[in-house]
Amino acid sequence: MKAKLKVREVQRDEFLSLVTHEIKNALTAITGFAYFAKKALRNHDDDLVLESLDFVSREAERVNRLAEDLLDVAQFSTGKFSVLMEPVDLNEIASEVAGRYSKTTSRRIEIQVAEKNPRVLGDSARLAQMLENLVSNATKYSPEETAVRVALTGNDSLLTLTVWNGGQIIPAEEMPRMFQRFSRGIKGSGKLVKGTGLGLFISKQIAELHGGSISVVSEEESGTTFTVELPRQPSLVSASA
Repeated sequence: MKAKLKVREVQRDEFLSLVTHEIKNALTAITGFAYFAKKALRNHDDDLVLESLDFVSREAERVNRLAEDLLDVAQFSTGKFSVLMEPVDLNEIASEVAGRYSKTTSRRIEIQVAEKNPRVLGDSARLAQMLENLVSNATKYSPEETAVRVALTGNDSLLTLTVWNGGQIIPAEEMPRMFQRFSRGIKGSGKLVKGTGLGLFISKQIAELHGGSISVVSEEESGTTFTVELPRQPSLVSASA
């Protein structure tokens, strides 16, 4: 019991350090580029003003996403996280996410739909959040020149969503903890990928709250594929950490 408490304390301290680091980095960037924007405005350098404000906007959005992720985790822990079930079109969600992500990152997101009726009962906002997390994860681990592929297939009872990237392979020893809280992968350079490691954890919770599942396969020559299976008529599942 004491050993488990000690592990949790270490994880908590590491997480607090990580979150503090992420927030400080973002605020430092926001402060710096706000200064550049003011200076550029005085010098009538409109291009630098716009460039600086774009950077400020991106960093502010990053802090906002972090705050939302922390709130989601807190809701999972207390069983207060809920989903609103209604008919949603996953092709529409995928198109919106891909379009928005391509504009903000210049990454190419390809959508392949082999399903004539890509609809399920689900929470459109939460399913979009799950897909954004998976696409964001795919772009972090793949070359910029390589497209990320989002595909939809299905049958009468099940709709399958896959997100593929052709980047580095996930080591076998990392696979068991892929969907755990605060888990972050390592780039080819040996450095941890930026972020809090909450995206895949939250995605797993969202999939399971829809009565579905999420898994990953990563192999040489084939790339890495995250697969989400969602039942057409899900049974509601209680949120829990």
